[in-house]
Amino acid sequence: MCGVRTNVVTPVEIRDRPAADTKSLPYLMDMTAESFTVREVSADKAYASLRNYDAIERHGATPFIAFKSNSVGGRGGLWEKMFLHVQLRREDFLAATDCRELRATRSVGR
Repeated sequence: MCGVRTNVVTPVEIRDRPAADTKSLPYLMDMTAESFTVREVSADKAYASLRNYDAIERHGATPFIAFKSNSVGGRGGLWEKMFLHVQLRREDFLAATDCRELRATRSVGR
């Protein structure tokens, strides 16, 4: 994760080459939240999973994660709320997800 204002790289996790990045997000969120207040997390659609939404929500942040083409909104909770947000305010959502790298935005050191 990387702070947008500060460009500070918070934690990193180095895994084997075939490992999926999406599984690292909960750990990265937990470690980042120890030192920063995370308000928003932007990520590409590879990070679109209930597990990642839950990890972000647990720290009080808003996920701006692009949805896969086959995603549906009927999953409840924050996933459904953000899916509806995309449907109703697509331009705002796209502006928030224009970076393909996972980043913690508006992070402020504690």
